[in-house]
Amino acid sequence: MTVVFQTAAGELSTAGTVVSVRAEWTVESPAASFAAVVDGAVSGQAAVRWRDGDGRVLFEGYVDTLTVKADGAGRRTAVTGRSAGAFLLDNEALPAHYSLLTLGEFFRRTIAPYGLFTLGVEAAGSFSYTVPKGVSEWEALSGACYAACGRRPWLTPEREIRLRPGAGSPVTLPQAAVVGFSTAEDRSAPLSRVLIRDGNGYYTAGAEDRAAVELGIRRKRYWIPPTRYEDGRDSPEELLLAGMAACRTAGVELAGLWPAYRLWDRLRWEERDWVVAGVRLSAGGDGCRTRLTLRDAAYADAL
Repeated sequence: MTVVFQTAAGELSTAGTVVSVRAEWTVESPAASFAAVVDGAVSGQAAVRWRDGDGRVLFEGYVDTLTVKADGAGRRTAVTGRSAGAFLLDNEALPAHYSLLTLGEFFRRTIAPYGLFTLGVEAAGSFSYTVPKGVSEWEALSGACYAACGRRPWLTPEREIRLRPGAGSPVTLPQAAVVGFSTAEDRSAPLSRVLIRDGNGYYTAGAEDRAAVELGIRRKRYWIPPTRYEDGRDSPEELLLAGMAACRTAGVELAGLWPAYRLWDRLRWEERDWVVAGVRLSAGGDGCRTRLTLRDAAYADAL
């Protein structure tokens, strides 16, 4: 198992002994996270890649921090990083109003110049869209996808932009590798009702989640329709679905590294259908582990 660094000039170097390493992907962010501790002092690196013992790439991305510490065991470097999706989070989108453009045109104007991403979305027709001040490139893209298709995007490990929910594969868990699992219900997450303000400033309409009401949950929010400078905000229906999606979750921990499990894969566990909403690969003193974070498949659209 190796961690390979690369400078901005393209020079490669292999880190010393890998003390611990972790990579994690979630449906909440287009950027996978990475953290590792390696023997020796490391500096001046811009990119990082984690390979397993067979040379297979488990993670590749860009360095955020390098921290060198020294103690009785010698010098060690802690490194954190994120995958290429970090560029879309860290860069602010240009505030602009677009009239009658297609999603492909929006992508070519805003995302394609990075030279890192591809658009795996087919959307017919044109739409008008405003990118407000202060949003990231990813937030702007998310709003454009919602305006064009009525659905939010996600970024695959191959840096292809697709629409949620992902077309994940049905998978089964290797029972012999399962070393732990948990299930949880969070009644503080769902909303029962979202009230909508009309043009006169009164909250005369609303959207209700019957599933939350049947659970005895009474939590409401007030929602103001966006202006032309706020395109892409969550709708009342999305807020309700997102709350229920966070209500019932599960986690499964497997011995060994299982990179074949991907976001949006679907499986049946504990007599319920789940969607994989998080994948974490880790290696260290306790050996190699894979943790899958699962969400209720009935609310996959809201993940």
